[in-house]
Amino acid sequence: MALNAQFSKPECYGTPDWSVDPPILKFNFSISENAISACANKLKITQEVGSGLFSDYSSVQFVNISGMINSLDPSAGTITYRQEMMYIFSCRYPLQYLVNNTRMGV
Repeated sequence: MALNAQFSKPECYGTPDWSVDPPILKFNFSISENAISACANKLKITQEVGSGLFSDYSSVQFVNISGMINSLDPSAGTITYRQEMMYIFSCRYPLQYLVNNTRMGV
């Protein structure tokens, strides 16, 4: 299983976690431009207005990281008994949360 069918790049492969039941496959990607483009994920930053009494003065930015997780395409041979698996994902985080938890140098 690899991000966006990038099977030639080891950084795009998932890491199995056998310590939980059922076992899971973990993917780790940074929000830097190089890390996003390495596995062909899509990155979109949106700005939204808050709600409530102070909505005129509040603005919140969100980052959306999306892509898909693919298994190796089994159709390479003439006959196959495996089906390709594809999971489409989209993760949305407020940028304020992500920026506040990183170390920044000036």
